[in-house]
Amino acid sequence: GIAFAPIWTENDHRAEQAVADFASKHSVPVSIVDSPVNPETSPLKDIYVSYVGTDNTAAGQLLSSHIAGPADGILVVRDSTSTPTWERYQGVCAAQSQELNIWNTTLEGATGITGHLAGMSSIVFLTGHLLKEVLGSMEGYDVYTFDICSEYSSLLGEDSFLKGILVQNSLKMGSECVKDLLSAPQSKNHFISPIYFDAETLENLPEEARPIMEFLQGDHQE
Repeated sequence: GIAFAPIWTENDHRAEQAVADFASKHSVPVSIVDSPVNPETSPLKDIYVSYVGTDNTAAGQLLSSHIAGPADGILVVRDSTSTPTWERYQGVCAAQSQELNIWNTTLEGATGITGHLAGMSSIVFLTGHLLKEVLGSMEGYDVYTFDICSEYSSLLGEDSFLKGILVQNSLKMGSECVKDLLSAPQSKNHFISPIYFDAETLENLPEEARPIMEFLQGDHQE
């Protein structure tokens, strides 16, 4: 079987086509992990047996439920038309009962993003990549973000600007993907609930969160 994560392939289907060609030639199943494929244009649309990932709209609502008060701004990296990013944005807005500002930027332009934050208090980063670039400029804000790497986990604390992180349960996603490749799944879509980390969570880690935190505290980055 083939486990395929089509990250950043929404407008470029060459990788998906290569997987589709190999799977068809060798009669092996394909499971899509993490990012969904376009159900209309992807070469894999009629081939894959399951999609295993996060319901990003629900994830946006979940993260927003932990924010103390209304969020002031939404920041994104690369392009807000990225499906997971846009769904997270929609989820946060729905939970906040308001449309929030959304900025497009790039990693190269991240150093100037703090100029947009004057007068704000609570900031939500739709992807963790941008937060990593501006860690030194976030003091004074209450920051919430999606995605995690080892640099973030050490910052979580009651006195830190980083108040909460919503993390995909990638370990469970991977195991569910393997199950789907070994036997015909009953459902085409499997949504795995993400895990919320904050200072309180770190003091009493739930069982499902321990493997992820142990991974992050090692020499690896997600």
